[in-house]
Amino acid sequence: MKNIKNTILGTILSSAVLLSFSKAENPAKGGEAQNIKTGWEQCLYPETVTKSEVYEKLKPFLKKGHEVLDVRKSPIPGIYEVILVRDDKVIPVYVDCNLEHFFYGRVQNIHTKENLVEKAIKEYADKTLDAKKEILAKRLGKEKAKKLIEILGEKVLKNIQFINPEEIPKDNNVVLGNPEGKVVLYSVEEPECIHCAEFAPKIEKLLEKYKDIKLEVILIPWSMHPDGAKVIERVICEKDPKKKVEILEKAFKATREKDKETIKKLGKECKFGNVIAQRNWIFFSRNQIKATPALILPNGVVITDREILKDEKKLEEILKIIVS
Repeated sequence: MKNIKNTILGTILSSAVLLSFSKAENPAKGGEAQNIKTGWEQCLYPETVTKSEVYEKLKPFLKKGHEVLDVRKSPIPGIYEVILVRDDKVIPVYVDCNLEHFFYGRVQNIHTKENLVEKAIKEYADKTLDAKKEILAKRLGKEKAKKLIEILGEKVLKNIQFINPEEIPKDNNVVLGNPEGKVVLYSVEEPECIHCAEFAPKIEKLLEKYKDIKLEVILIPWSMHPDGAKVIERVICEKDPKKKVEILEKAFKATREKDKETIKKLGKECKFGNVIAQRNWIFFSRNQIKATPALILPNGVVITDREILKDEKKLEEILKIIVS
């Protein structure tokens, strides 16, 4: 019992943050001490606590994109260790066994000096790859996920990201491929990004072959490319969809040829375009998308590996899987 108290005290003194899912009950009246049981005596049975149930409890406190990887007993009696994952980050939080309170931060045993959070992160870092496979299967389906993993390899899989598809900007984009395509993909690009300029002609060529795909290009401004930002403003404000594509193609061609004068000539200030460009940037930044170009597959699966995205053969294999 003494060891339990020390562990919990260590938790409190180690800058952990305690939050409640619901309002706390009033304390006992008349100054009488309450008989508080510790351990697992009054807990929900561990086998009845599901990941989805814990997620629903934590959901109001989480950023979008978090997934519950695991729920298990912690070394502290009466407390579950909940492993959250978002992108490549493993985040342990601790929930009481009745799902009423949770805390996070540094959790350390006073006697052994073992940091439970660091231990959990180290343990689950090795499981992140398996977690991504699980999430990928959930988002694309088992067969498609399996085939995609074979194409990408585990090294690239480690850098795959998952975003909330509802957050993707779905207006004022540049539309490539079939505007009525049943399969909708997105890419995030910037006119002066050389990797985007190399990616663009390859994906456009493949879209001519795969007629069921509609690709919406989300343009984001980079602060180091003010001329490119003005190109984005002009493209967004252009009402003719074909002219949008034409301007962007000219910009990418100029970028490949290192023709900065043409980039300057293509740009044009437009307030509405600036507003939309900034909105797109917020989406990109908030979701911590790692690079441009980024190819967003159905259900928010994001690929940013440049070696894959500049490999036309690999790109085609990815598109084959998605349309199958």
